[in-house]
Amino acid sequence: MATMPQIPFPTPLKMTVNVVAEWKRFHSQWNNYVVAAKSANLDDQSSERRAAIFLTCIGTFAYELFQTLEFVADEDHKKIDKVVEAFEV
Repeated sequence: MATMPQIPFPTPLKMTVNVVAEWKRFHSQWNNYVVAAKSANLDDQSSERRAAIFLTCIGTFAYELFQTLEFVADEDHKKIDKVVEAFEV
């Protein structure tokens, strides 16, 4: 099993006045992190693991927001594409 490379996580999402701009910044940094972490096969990891890494990176305040989000299916909160989609709404 590959270990995570020594690439710093994105700076956590700041729940500021301009949340839209901050989300764009975080999402862009997340996408860059995924590309940079290809050496550890992050993109080959399960959707649940990638979602967990994303939620680890997102920061306390954004994680608290995540906990209030409702998903169509219960298991969607463990799917990276559904988690990212929920923040984009």
